[in-house]
Amino acid sequence: MSRLQSVKFFLTETEACSYLPKEKASFLVVDPTEKISASEYSQLSQSGFRRSGKTIYRPQCKSCDQCIPIRIPVANFVPKRRHRRVLRKNSQVSVSKVNPSFSFEHFSLYSKYINNRHHSDDMAPSSSAQYRDFLVEGKQGTSFYEYREDDVLLAVSVTDSLNDGVSAIYNFYEPTLSSRALGIFMILSLIRETSKQNKRFLYIGYWINECKKMSYKNQFKPLEKLVNRKWIRDEA
Repeated sequence: MSRLQSVKFFLTETEACSYLPKEKASFLVVDPTEKISASEYSQLSQSGFRRSGKTIYRPQCKSCDQCIPIRIPVANFVPKRRHRRVLRKNSQVSVSKVNPSFSFEHFSLYSKYINNRHHSDDMAPSSSAQYRDFLVEGKQGTSFYEYREDDVLLAVSVTDSLNDGVSAIYNFYEPTLSSRALGIFMILSLIRETSKQNKRFLYIGYWINECKKMSYKNQFKPLEKLVNRKWIRDEA
């Protein structure tokens, strides 16, 4: 029997949904006192769980099931013309892997991104405490990837290592460079990194059909979506 069968989970109180204004959200959360191993964390990710800081959670809403976990099978991904354009635009960007730690340079870019892109939701205004809790604490084989051009920090990816892949926890980038499509570039870079590590999947969170903010994820076909506890290939 898997030890996860004896792990305690809690259901959170209902709250306003961050993605669908008319819906209410609640989450199934792993007991924070549990010591979850790397292998168990990978199993939870395969079952649709995500990590935010020290919290491992999965949407568990009473009246809505639109949050669908998705992952990219990297061996089957072929960049489209739009992706090749993005790669060319960012061909001078260097990518380096660094250990997770608090950096004023990272936090400054994170604050700029949050205050520009998420100024109207519960992530703004940013604070160093919120940043630490969200991205620096609660490490599960966590790595930061820095994206620089001429030594200027343009973006940061925060990822977790899984047995079968890489989990993209959060990406933030210079919001004034919209023509560079840095968000897309970062996913393309993480696909390469996942392949380089000889792992099968890049987990990119949840996809909601009715949420325009998430529509960009649908371009990385083929995708696998977790539906009724089974990963289903979506190539359309």
